[in-house]
Amino acid sequence: MTDSYGKCIPSTCGNIQNITSPFQLAKDPNPSPCTNSDYHYNLYCENNLTVLTVNWGNYYVQAINYDNFTIRVVDPGIRNNDFSSIPRYSFSIYNITYFKCEKTLLNLELASSATPVTFFKCEKTVNSSVMRTYNYVKQGNITASEMEDGCRIEWTTLMSKSFLYGKDRNLSYHDIHSALGYGFELQFRFLPTCKLGL
Repeated sequence: MTDSYGKCIPSTCGNIQNITSPFQLAKDPNPSPCTNSDYHYNLYCENNLTVLTVNWGNYYVQAINYDNFTIRVVDPGIRNNDFSSIPRYSFSIYNITYFKCEKTLLNLELASSATPVTFFKCEKTVNSSVMRTYNYVKQGNITASEMEDGCRIEWTTLMSKSFLYGKDRNLSYHDIHSALGYGFELQFRFLPTCKLGL
């Protein structure tokens, strides 16, 4: 794989200019000379957007970093500058370990920079007796003891901790939405054998 890595000709789709081993652009009219399919993970080009397909849906690729072996993706439900847009997929760091392990020795896992974001609704504001519905977003882990009476989790998703560097810990909804638009990182690595994850 090391020999073929240096000989790969990068493919391009939209803003992603450096698609090369261990990724390959499916249906590329000018495929790379890399031939070992065991070490490739297919990306797709749809409407000039690079798409990563995982076993529960598609994510838009924002960047690939071959130095630290990460690929940054964003939920397709999030649209920049549309603060009413919400993630299409709901999941958390607790129910995802391996993203895919089918016919390939390349594995994708959540990077350590991924942190959960929880959206929940409450019947009333905290410390208020007015009965209405209120929406909240919390970044970071949340425990059952932190949930107020009358609140329920709507969905969970992920964002990158790297987006938070240098920011005040009291994030606004605008900050959270911008972070969701930035995406989160997956770590790619090679496995000696293929095994199923949780």
